[in-house]
Amino acid sequence: MGLNLNIQRIILESLEDCSGNVTSIMPVSQVKQIAGRAGHFNNAFSEGEVVCFSYGTSGYLVSALKKPVSYLTQIGIQPEAECLKLFAYHFPKDSIARLLIKYAAIAALDSRYFLCFGQEHVHISSLLSSLPLTIEDRLVFTTAPINLRNSAVVQFAFEV
Repeated sequence: MGLNLNIQRIILESLEDCSGNVTSIMPVSQVKQIAGRAGHFNNAFSEGEVVCFSYGTSGYLVSALKKPVSYLTQIGIQPEAECLKLFAYHFPKDSIARLLIKYAAIAALDSRYFLCFGQEHVHISSLLSSLPLTIEDRLVFTTAPINLRNSAVVQFAFEV
């Protein structure tokens, strides 16, 4: 599901992508995703325009938009809260962290899919173990983006 807004022009301030402390050039897929918001079939603007303020980035912008779309070979999935709740029913004494480990160990997935939780999610769910939360809430907080390497961020997140 997405929004189809009547947008004719996308103006990018820069093509830099900042992930924590690391700044890099925006991946082609991300450039295409953002640029694709300009102009839509059956809207007021069937063709869109994309420009960038940053000096010297127009070459990268043009080449990124000309590149063919790279198709996904795998899709990440995670269990819905209801599924995890049903799974937890069979292991009533296990923590959410332990349930996630067990779930990952016995999940049977087609080669086109992979589970979207790993050690970080298990660690976050362990940090949440003392809080009185429902399984649904634990799953939401377990999958929320948080930088576990920054102790100040972790402390703040669990104080709020």
